[in-house]
Amino acid sequence: FFSSCKMQNKWVHAIVLALVLVAGVCVWSSFGMSNDLVVAIHMGAHDNTMVISRGPKIQLVLELERIFGVRYFEKSHDQEQFKDQWNRALEVARGVVTPGSSLPLHFKKAIFVRTYAKTLKPWMLLSLKQTISADQWLEQAHEESHALHALYDSGYSSGLIVTADADEHDGTFNIWWGTRSSGVKLLEKVDLNIALSYEYVGAAMDEMNSGKKEEKCWTPEHPLHCNKYAGTLMGYSALGKSDQKWIDTLRPLFLAPSAAEKGKIMTRITPFPTDQESQRTISASAQQLLEEYLIKNIERYSSSLTGSSGIIMSGDLALNVKANSAVQRYFKRPVWVPSSPSDDGVPIGAIWKN
Repeated sequence: FFSSCKMQNKWVHAIVLALVLVAGVCVWSSFGMSNDLVVAIHMGAHDNTMVISRGPKIQLVLELERIFGVRYFEKSHDQEQFKDQWNRALEVARGVVTPGSSLPLHFKKAIFVRTYAKTLKPWMLLSLKQTISADQWLEQAHEESHALHALYDSGYSSGLIVTADADEHDGTFNIWWGTRSSGVKLLEKVDLNIALSYEYVGAAMDEMNSGKKEEKCWTPEHPLHCNKYAGTLMGYSALGKSDQKWIDTLRPLFLAPSAAEKGKIMTRITPFPTDQESQRTISASAQQLLEEYLIKNIERYSSSLTGSSGIIMSGDLALNVKANSAVQRYFKRPVWVPSSPSDDGVPIGAIWKN
C-alpha cells in the first residue's frame, strides 16, 4: 500500500513539474521573445530596407521598393513623406511579425546602418527615432555589415571576405578575415573604387543606352538610375573581346582615387566610338580591368586562404557574376556570394551582429 502511494506521488510530482515547465516556456515565449524584437534599417541612396528579427531568427526582410513599386527605392527628402514611408513599412511589418495584432511594434533594439553622408538630411535620423519605438538605438558600420551578412550567409567556418561598393561609405574596397566564432576583422581598406569606374563606362555606351550616353552619371549629380549600367555592362561585355589600346585608355579611370577625378577622365576620353564592334571591345576591356584589380588585391592575402573555407564576396561589385567566376577560376577555391550582396543586405549583417 505504501509503495503504491509513493509511486503515485512520483507520477504526480512528474506531471506537476512538466506542467510548470510548459507554463514557463509559454510565459517566456509570450513575454521574453515578444520583447526581443530587433529592427535594422538601411536608408541610403538606394535599396532602402527594413529587417526584423525575433530572438536569433529573422522574421522579415522588407525592401521598400516592394511597397512603393520604385526600383532602387530611396527615402523621400520631404519630412512628411519620409515619415509616411517608414510608417507604411512598419504597418506592413506588423502584419507579418505580429499578424492579427492592432498594437504598434516595439523593439528592444533598433539599428541604423550608417550610409553615405550626402544622402542624409540632418533631421532624418531624429525623425526615424520618433517613428520607430525602441528601447535602445545603435549605429552599425556599412561595409562591416556587408561582410557580416556575407560571412554568416555563407555557412563557411572561415574565409577571406571582399566588400566593394561604388558609393563612398566606410571604404569602397575592403578586405576582411572572418570566422563564425569571432565575426569579421578588417585587414585592409584599399584606396580603390573600381565599381564606380565600371558603372561610368556603362553609362557612356550608346548601343546599350538607346543611342545616348549619360554624362550626368559622372558628375556630382549622379542620378539614381545610373546604378543600372554596371549590370548592363557586365552582360554586354560578354559580346566583345578586350583590346590593349582600350585597356590602357581605361586604366587611369580605374585607378583614379576619387569620383571627381574619375569624372574628369570620363570627360576627356568620351564620347566613345559608336560603332558596334568598338562599343563591345570597350565593354570587354572594362570587364578585364575589373577582374584584374579584383584578383590582384585578393592575391596579396592568398596565404590566408590555406585552411579556410573559401572566398566571400559582397557589396555592389559582388553582383558581377563574370568577376566572381574569374576569382573562382584563378584561385581554384569556393567563392560565396550572399543572397543580397547589394545594400538591401546590410541590415541583415547588422542584425546578426547585434
